[in-house]
Amino acid sequence: MLADLGTAVNLDGIHSEIQYNSIGYGYRLEPGERAEKLEESGGEFIREHMDALEWVLAEFGTHSSSDLELESTIIFLDCEAAKKQDVVSVSTLCQRVREVKPHFGEGYVIGKISELQGKGLLRAGQVATAG
Repeated sequence: MLADLGTAVNLDGIHSEIQYNSIGYGYRLEPGERAEKLEESGGEFIREHMDALEWVLAEFGTHSSSDLELESTIIFLDCEAAKKQDVVSVSTLCQRVREVKPHFGEGYVIGKISELQGKGLLRAGQVATAG
């Protein structure tokens, strides 16, 4: 996703500006000078996937970059477990996430796992509630 965003920024389809806050930083994204031209060339793709794009923006559009980093890591590790048909508990998934992202506290990671479960985004079989 970051590579795609970087490409859009480089093509001036998106203007990206770092915004600092009390918990770190995030990015303010706005249409760039060539946004309309890029939308025209990618219009068919956008039209085909508009519902999914709108859902992603509604669900995650206000999340900080650090939360997006954590959420994408949780989903990635969950998908990797699902590929191996590995049924993991919340505590096991949390442990795996914290091995990759140790700067996030255990309680915070478990909370994010719970949120993502509630959205139906975790696929590793049956994710149990205990270790």
